[in-house]
Amino acid sequence: MIEQNLNINDNMESKQLLKRYFGYDEFLSGQKELINNILSGKNVLGIMPTGGGKSICYQLPSLVFEGLTIVISPLISLMKDQVNLLRANGIDSAYINSSLSSSEYYSVISGINTGKYKIIYIAPERFESDTFLEIIHEKKVSMVAVDEAHCVSQWGHDFRPSYLKIRDFIDKIGDPVVAAFTATATENVKKDIIKLIGLKKHELVSTGYDRKNLYFEVRKSKNKFQELVEILELEEGNSGIIYCNTRKSVKSVCSKLIKLGYSATRYHAGLGDNERNNNQEMFILDKKLIMVATNAFGMGIDKSNVNFVIHYNMPKNLENYYQEAGRAGRDGSPAKCILLYSYQDVVINKFLIEKTIESENYKDSKLKEKLISKNIDLLNKIQEYCTTRECYRRYILDYFEDSTHSYTGSFCGNCYNCSGDFELIDVSNESFQIISAVDYLKNNNKRFGKRMIIDILKGSNTKKIKNLSFNTIPPFSKLNNKSKDEIGLIIDFLVDKKYLRISGDKYPVIKLWKNYEDILNGLIKLKMKFSNDEITNFKENYEDKIESKVNEDINVYEDNIIKNKPECDLKNQNNNKNKLNTKLIGSKSHKTPSINQITNDLFEKLRKIRLSIAHEKDIPPFMIFHDSSLKDMCKKLPTSESEFLEVSGVGKVKMARYGEVFINTIINNTNNADSIIKNNLVDYNKPTKKSDKYIKINKTIESNKTTKINKSNKINKFSKSNKNNKSIRFDKSTKSSESTKFNKYKKSSKSNKNTKSAKYNNNYNYNQDNNHDDLNIDIDLFKKLKEIRLKISKDQGVPAYIIFHDSSLKDMCKKLPTSESEFLEVSGVGKVKMKKYGNLFIEAVKGYKSSSYSSKSQNKRKFNLKLFNKLKKLRLDIASDEGIPPFIIFSDNTLRELSLMIPVSESEFLKISGVTQVKMKKYGKYFLNVIKKYNGF
Repeated sequence: MIEQNLNINDNMESKQLLKRYFGYDEFLSGQKELINNILSGKNVLGIMPTGGGKSICYQLPSLVFEGLTIVISPLISLMKDQVNLLRANGIDSAYINSSLSSSEYYSVISGINTGKYKIIYIAPERFESDTFLEIIHEKKVSMVAVDEAHCVSQWGHDFRPSYLKIRDFIDKIGDPVVAAFTATATENVKKDIIKLIGLKKHELVSTGYDRKNLYFEVRKSKNKFQELVEILELEEGNSGIIYCNTRKSVKSVCSKLIKLGYSATRYHAGLGDNERNNNQEMFILDKKLIMVATNAFGMGIDKSNVNFVIHYNMPKNLENYYQEAGRAGRDGSPAKCILLYSYQDVVINKFLIEKTIESENYKDSKLKEKLISKNIDLLNKIQEYCTTRECYRRYILDYFEDSTHSYTGSFCGNCYNCSGDFELIDVSNESFQIISAVDYLKNNNKRFGKRMIIDILKGSNTKKIKNLSFNTIPPFSKLNNKSKDEIGLIIDFLVDKKYLRISGDKYPVIKLWKNYEDILNGLIKLKMKFSNDEITNFKENYEDKIESKVNEDINVYEDNIIKNKPECDLKNQNNNKNKLNTKLIGSKSHKTPSINQITNDLFEKLRKIRLSIAHEKDIPPFMIFHDSSLKDMCKKLPTSESEFLEVSGVGKVKMARYGEVFINTIINNTNNADSIIKNNLVDYNKPTKKSDKYIKINKTIESNKTTKINKSNKINKFSKSNKNNKSIRFDKSTKSSESTKFNKYKKSSKSNKNTKSAKYNNNYNYNQDNNHDDLNIDIDLFKKLKEIRLKISKDQGVPAYIIFHDSSLKDMCKKLPTSESEFLEVSGVGKVKMKKYGNLFIEAVKGYKSSSYSSKSQNKRKFNLKLFNKLKKLRLDIASDEGIPPFIIFSDNTLRELSLMIPVSESEFLKISGVTQVKMKKYGKYFLNVIKKYNGF
């Protein structure tokens, strides 16, 4: 092993290098351990999530070592970005790949000979160049870093044969430290990396795969483009990537978005080099906000301000998905990862897998079959992810066998399955009918896929059904009151819960699996949580049956069945027409800007300065400062060089290059803010209705200090994860908790405030209804609007939330729009939706306003926010005590109805939607006590 430069070998000096060259005060998780191992001459395998700071783990030691560090990287774009970042930080580095001209290549070779560079990036194909190998043999190579090390494994999702040459290359250049890094590696891939790269006596450092700042969601949609536009309307002004699985889809989606006025470009392998490179540069430089691409784009793209990654199609495996989704939120800011799923994705991916492997012309037919089978298995795993009703994040972490995460149960609090508002519905009967149908077919030596099972249970008189005489068998038409989608989703649920399984590659069939007899014998009851926007049909058919089941048991395994867009994140609370660069927000009359607006204004000014410098230097904006650094400037408001160096991501090099212009902007903005504060007496604690899409800021103003505003950023876009959360899954061993009496709820709730009430507080956004602070909605109008939405939903064959969310309907009830311009002011309404649906809803509002019952109804029923919040607090206390998510007790919709109807007796309480006999018996008296006390009974 080589000897390191002993002038820099202790922890403090490593931290000084971290600050000086990279601008950070502290190491991220795993970085310190990896760097210390490398500096002591040990080989390492580092497994860190995308955005976890892998690069610093080999870049910083390269400054300490006397010799050259060679970084093996798979993509040209990765090398270019990394070298640009290093040079921006004052570190001499270069890359060698096919993009260099002859003169550029020899210029780099000359620099290597003279010892100019500390770090050289190369592609593994460079090992075939005798000239390069001769030069490297003459130099002292201190370290070889292998990025994207999973490419060496045939078990990996991105196998590259050229990576198999790495071990021979290392053996030829002496005995350097070898550091391998990857963000995605199963156990088999880890073993391959260690063996094939030759990591002798290595140290394994894994920080896990969890990206806590990423929000995960899967949406099942018949009209994907309409769904996509829904998402993008809430991401106006933000940068993101849309992945498609074919070049044709890329072209189609990109063209449609451009026609709708979106700032979009495209990328796939079929484009010419010039167009691809130009489009990539436009996206990296923020000249285009949206990149529509195949998976040929993005590996190693170090663009920090990607706010969302949308998969228009399901990828072929979870490794690809997680790596691609991980390109969002690389600077640590909250970001969305949304996958649009349809079964057609499975069919297309199977075709692509077989076509790709067939095109490789493998001589060994058994190897070909093995590769196809392996890839189909990987495809099945991501299909399970798309249909699971459990925590999306936990599913991913379990897939990668990550035991480092802190989630003790099945909830992360930052995916749709964990943070959506659901209501529990008993689906025991539907499950029984489905299992019975599969069992009947099995007993008659028949095996069919999901579609045939659905058609039989629905009672469809298709030609195939008639030819097989299935219209005469007992299971036929047993679920004719359900839609095909509902039956299909319950089948997915039963597969997810291991009562059924899908078998076969080309022609998958449904088979019985573990514990299916428990359903046939009526030994268990199954509940699912339905989203509020999708529940109407199902609930209308079964509400009476559910309430009449005396033996209903809440402590059963509960899960999602239908997914829709969450209403809990910060962006969804903002009108999608808000521009990110809005300076003053108010009505026609002048309103004094709040502290939120002042700080948002500063953030936008800093972003504009950064963009201007980036365009002038022709480099990506994040190479100057990440968004997280700009936010830290808004928080710390540095007015001197020493204060500016305290900002996260600011080192001496960047201070010297850019500090003056940013400091001057902050000083000017602070002086303007002080003037506004003194002259207008702003209510600093009052939040604005329309705030920045990224930052909510709480501020405290000291009366004697007008020259500085102390601020604390609180990024509230998504719920944070919690280390002590508990699982939603309950088995028989947990039933003893049912006997717990809630004596504490008869007393003051203060005793719970500092103990258990925080348990789920970070996992669920309980403040998602705070945008109803001034709502006095009429329940009859709200129901009328929901009926209109449901009719459109059925007519168009799309989920109800695609039309409008409940939050939009409530805003209509509040604002009562009677013109197109007024309707466009409703939260969640854009020009596209105005054109499609506006007239129907406007006419309904007009009819409501002119009707005789309107004023009476408004006087009779008004939403009582204070009572609603008290009921939510009680629900949270009970949930914390039982260790269950709050929605299991009562959904938000039920609490809203309680706050509208004000029941004061058990009989009245039972009339509330979502209240059953069991829940009445278990929780009713506590909620009734709060309602009675609040109303003075």
